[in-house]
Amino acid sequence: MCNLGLTDSEISKSLIEGESKLAQLYIVGNSESIESVSDMMTEIGTVITVLIIKRKELIRNSSQIDTLSGLRDKSSDRIDTYIKMMEEISIKNESNQDKFDSIKRFCDFESERVSSFKKEIDELIQAQDVKMKAFAKDSLFEFFRVSELTPRVICSIRKELNIPTDIEFIARVINESNNKVKESLRGVLMTFHY
Repeated sequence: MCNLGLTDSEISKSLIEGESKLAQLYIVGNSESIESVSDMMTEIGTVITVLIIKRKELIRNSSQIDTLSGLRDKSSDRIDTYIKMMEEISIKNESNQDKFDSIKRFCDFESERVSSFKKEIDELIQAQDVKMKAFAKDSLFEFFRVSELTPRVICSIRKELNIPTDIEFIARVINESNNKVKESLRGVLMTFHY
């Protein structure tokens, strides 16, 4: 979700592929297994849809940063061109001060634009950084929230297969695993920058 280079269809592709595999369960599973898997898949689909919608703002912001960076780079290129032109005038000892002054004004104008673009880009990056951290945290929160449905799914399928089932044990193992992941990601989120 946080890789803004991925398209919405690339993100939802694995969910769609997983649904076709789950269709087999709907054919042979008992009602408890079908209901628990269906509930989880509905929740996953809802979460992905909500996060994709939230992601759109981040993509727009990233695109705006890219656009401004391109404009800044074009202005920088113009400055380089103007500097070369002024150097040529100086080397040729041309006495056309008006031409030199005119080119210098263009150079100064583009320098102001570069500064303005840089300032705006820096502000957007700072805002994007805050929004990305919040989005990453939201995504992780939703992942862990949906994963709480996993014990019910596992237990219903194990029960159907007549495999001994201890929902408290399964829930504890999943929660411990999630807590380890949360702890390891805590530091990553604190140092994350766009």
